[in-house]
This record gives sequence, structure tokens and C-alpha cells, in this order.
Amino acid sequence: MSNEADTCRKYVLPKLIDVGWDNEPHSFTEQRTFTDGRIVVSGEKIYRRP
Repeated sequence: MSNEADTCRKYVLPKLIDVGWDNEPHSFTEQRTFTDGRIVVSGEKIYRRP
């Protein structure tokens, strides 16, 4: 059974590589964590929850 990561490796990453997204200034990683909490947008205000 395939999971999301397997599907990405099989279908999405080859397409990104074909169009040059593996060369600078573009780059990608399979998974990336960029915050320590959920980002919540409320109107024009943005804040982070734990």
C-alpha cells in the first residue's frame, strides 16, 4: 500500500525535476517543518498556537 510520501516520490518529484526544480535558485525537500506551532489567520491578524 502506498502512502503520501511514496506517491510524491513516484509522481510529483520526477515532474519537478523534469522542469528544473532541482537546480538553484529552486529547491525542494520531501518534508520540511517550518514552525513550532499551527499558524492561525484571523482577518488580517496572524498568530501562532502551541
